[in-house]
Amino acid sequence: MADSFSMTSNVLELIGKFESVRAGMEGVGTQMKAQVAAHIIELIPTNMHWQNPSGVLEDSFFYDGNSVTSDVAWAHRREVGFSGQTDSLGRYYPDDPGGFYLQTTLQQVTTDGSINNTFFSLMDTLTGGGGA
Repeated sequence: MADSFSMTSNVLELIGKFESVRAGMEGVGTQMKAQVAAHIIELIPTNMHWQNPSGVLEDSFFYDGNSVTSDVAWAHRREVGFSGQTDSLGRYYPDDPGGFYLQTTLQQVTTDGSINNTFFSLMDTLTGGGGA
């Protein structure tokens, strides 16, 4: 009696899906970064708790293809604070604590499952679905 080995068609189909994933992986990192960046930009304003917001800082964030950034000159100062310092116009700020809105947003994004959801969604698209 000869030994035999056979694979069911669904296993072969699964292997085919993985082959297509490999071929489709080019650009996934770029696409995933863009989707996660869009989510970060969406969440940033929810972590800003200013008394009299102008909306300028809240609406200034954009994805430059590598990172989420703002072109507002005082964005960093609002993040980390400016207590005990004098600005370029000579105004002294005795008590200007940081808002830590970016730190809070990044922590939120890494714990809310959105990065995993983005990855799984992209992989589901690449494999043609069939995920659990």
